[in-house]
Amino acid sequence: MPIKEVLFMKTIRCMLTVAVIFIGITAQAQAPLVSNAQSALWIEQAEKSNKKYIRSFNEHQKAAQTNWLTQPSQIEIKKGLYRIRFTQEGLLLAHQITIRKVHTDESSNQEVRTLLPSGYYRIEHPQPNTLDVYFSEGANHFFRADAGYILISGIMQKNQLPVSDLIIGSIPYMAQLEKKKTKHVSLLASR
Repeated sequence: MPIKEVLFMKTIRCMLTVAVIFIGITAQAQAPLVSNAQSALWIEQAEKSNKKYIRSFNEHQKAAQTNWLTQPSQIEIKKGLYRIRFTQEGLLLAHQITIRKVHTDESSNQEVRTLLPSGYYRIEHPQPNTLDVYFSEGANHFFRADAGYILISGIMQKNQLPVSDLIIGSIPYMAQLEKKKTKHVSLLASR
């Protein structure tokens, strides 16, 4: 075989090897983090019935009345949150949990992720497969400060597999951003 054909064949073989490796890495990246889909998320917003428990932020006193909301992406976090309950098959660990508020910085129009201080929320495990996050009055002031949504990450399963991030309040936030863009465009058009 001529040298050009040998080099051509080696090049093709090398490209095929790289393609197979890339496809394998892509397939692993697209695989779900949680193998079982038996999870649920309930959210209880701040209301008259639980405002005093939010103010006192006492782990021994809890609201007896519950009003669970089950569509986390449609929650308006500016109205305040009392508690988030996450359940899943198996034991849940929250040693490395982080709660961030994702919002737009007014001065730079860049998306910013601000960490909620750990003293503003409390984590409880009423059952091994249930995780409750209670929020203080300070957390609710933090949520009301400007429009945004919540990103909760770092929840682990017993076998140290990460649970996918929880996103709360993204639809109202995106709708508000679209409204701002529309107003800006209409002002430009009227000039």
